[in-house]
Amino acid sequence: MAFIPPWATEITREHTALGIIDMQKFFTNDKNSPWCDEAVLSIVPSLKKLITACSRGKTIFTRFKPPEDWQDENGTWKNYYHHSIGVTSDHMNPQEYELISAFAEDAMSPLTSLVDKQTASAFYQTKLDEILRERNTTFLVLCGIETDYCVLATALDAVARGYSVVIPMDACGSSKQEAGQKAAEEIFERFGGQIWITDTAKLVCQLS
Repeated sequence: MAFIPPWATEITREHTALGIIDMQKFFTNDKNSPWCDEAVLSIVPSLKKLITACSRGKTIFTRFKPPEDWQDENGTWKNYYHHSIGVTSDHMNPQEYELISAFAEDAMSPLTSLVDKQTASAFYQTKLDEILRERNTTFLVLCGIETDYCVLATALDAVARGYSVVIPMDACGSSKQEAGQKAAEEIFERFGGQIWITDTAKLVCQLS
């Protein structure tokens, strides 16, 4: 059984933000994308429940937006995009970077925030931390895709910044499926006092 940190019983909607990571078309329904996996769409109902529980005003969507040209990057990212050239913006239809239709209405709400990023973590060179501080966020719920990559990287950066992180595993998806979920969960468990691994039903109950 996963460890439940003492602060898990103190979670309130007022001090909680919901980060939905990279629920974009080219991750879920673009056959030309090397990262496409339609199976991750199974988490959409759980994400919808979390938006309702946390409210749109507390919801932040992220979008992974690669550079226009791989040569614009530095260091290992330059090599990464060189080998993944098909996902750079000069090769992709811009619409493929948009959120899937299930969240179109939520994303258009003036209450909802949208953060674009170019690496795994939603904190790196973005205004995410600023947004969370402005909203007096103590508890950060992270979900979306991929559990063992962008959700994981964002969670570890959130811990480093002092947030209490909540991961509802049934609201996270990985193209590696069970192996990806298990790998990420094992790392989350190393941060038992700072990360609460739970599920959507328990979290919604806590926020109600």
